[in-house]
Amino acid sequence: MNLLLDIGNTRLKALWWEAIEQPIAAAAAVQALHHQGQPAAGLAGIDGPRPRRIAIAQVLGPAAEAALAEACRARGWPAPQFARSGEHWRGLRNGYAEPARLGVDRWLALMAVWARHPGEPALVALAGTALTLDAVDRSGQHLGGFIAPGLWTARQALLGATRFPVGE
Repeated sequence: MNLLLDIGNTRLKALWWEAIEQPIAAAAAVQALHHQGQPAAGLAGIDGPRPRRIAIAQVLGPAAEAALAEACRARGWPAPQFARSGEHWRGLRNGYAEPARLGVDRWLALMAVWARHPGEPALVALAGTALTLDAVDRSGQHLGGFIAPGLWTARQALLGATRFPVGE
């Protein structure tokens, strides 16, 4: 089995998948864990067999990547492959002057939509710690997007900046 990991700012999502060519609907259920800022330690909470291959998308930066690679090695797992935001993919073109600055989660979502609906304009929204919105035109050009606080993040900021108690 292959292990796919999506590591965001607050949660680690794990999916066991037999083959990349297999439809996602045929894969096992997603396991989601809060990682408390320590995604490498969160790997201990993942149930399943020794993975044949590990693919990771993570938005926490190089230090987290190194810690995740070491945690995989310590568990006797193969070295993980890390997804990166690219300049282009199958006709989809990253709109950022520095492609690596587009979050890999956003790039992968754009790739997924483009793979399913090539040649169609799209608006792609992701909602987690942050809310993002990205647009792609018919030619595959990423037109940019925006990032804003997600609902939980916005609520925490509002409560921290006001005198209102929770629940009012």
